[in-house]
Amino acid sequence: MSQQCAQGAKKANGILACIRNSVARRKDIGVLKQVQRRRTELGEGLESKFYEERLRELDLFRLKMRKLRGDLMTL
Repeated sequence: MSQQCAQGAKKANGILACIRNSVARRKDIGVLKQVQRRRTELGEGLESKFYEERLRELDLFRLKMRKLRGDLMTL
């Protein structure tokens, strides 16, 4: 196999690994969302409120915003 083919195969395998990891992360994110939603329901007097209101009262951000904040901190 030529060096150019080997480099192309290595790059392709790296991209496939990224795709595989991305799918796994989406599943993990779904689980994290469920845990956060359930946790906010446990607060006293919060069970009848909408999710966004519960987050505001508990001084929390949505998972998507926390992830974005973490990404910005690593820059």
